[in-house]
Amino acid sequence: MDDVAGSLSKKWRRDELEPQEPPMSGGGGGCGKNDASLDLISSLPDEILGSIISLLPTTKGAAQTSVLSSRWRHLWRTAPLNLVIDHSLLSQEGECTTIVSKILTTHSGPARRLSFNRPRGIRLRRELYGKFDGWFQSPSLNGLEELYLSSDDKSPCPLPPSVLRFAHMLHIASIGGCDFTKINAAPTLSFPRLKKLKLYDVSISEATLHRLLAGCTMLQSLDLRWIRGLCSIRIVSPTLRSIGVSVCDHCDEEPVFPELVIEDAPCLEKIDPTWFKW
Repeated sequence: MDDVAGSLSKKWRRDELEPQEPPMSGGGGGCGKNDASLDLISSLPDEILGSIISLLPTTKGAAQTSVLSSRWRHLWRTAPLNLVIDHSLLSQEGECTTIVSKILTTHSGPARRLSFNRPRGIRLRRELYGKFDGWFQSPSLNGLEELYLSSDDKSPCPLPPSVLRFAHMLHIASIGGCDFTKINAAPTLSFPRLKKLKLYDVSISEATLHRLLAGCTMLQSLDLRWIRGLCSIRIVSPTLRSIGVSVCDHCDEEPVFPELVIEDAPCLEKIDPTWFKW
């Protein structure tokens, strides 16, 4: 993991922090006490420091903590992984995929967040399908709570079935530009912890969508944007609080607003139907 952190730091400014030892509280009058008080955060338990690292918004920011001092040097490799794939990793796609593979190979997990939907970052494409499928099977992603995945292919790219291994862990899922055809054959679609689901510009059958929603037993927020292949959306959920449904005319297809049928949703508070243009 040290070499991963080194790779991520290639573009850091030369005037940024150099490795240094934490302040010592040794003898010598009151000076030691004053010096030690400057770095009280480093005296916190590893578990708390790991949580702090995992909450940083970018992977690069998390990696930077490893150069603060020897106390922080190895915390990133055991902190819950917050892997955000964007241009801050490296400028060239080939280098970035190498960095992602190296992180997932050396990090011990668990993972909190995985994001492949940032501007100028890596997105799911047919030529990278094998890479993504392999990444999703990495033990480093065990315990993943948040998944943000999008494709930038001209037509929806098949969603790797390996994504389903996160089904029982996810709290938040946002998936765009994908084709759910390969998911149709899955024997079960159960997401017992999922609270927020966003699907946009995806191709999915009504039967698969309704199976998916039936498996989200704790779902509170559902956002469906430009869903291909839907004529009707049937909602049966004892926990759902908000629904967003929209269509847009950014392609040659005639936009069709799907029928929204609320069969049983006792907690529903908000419905947001929208027609928008790109």
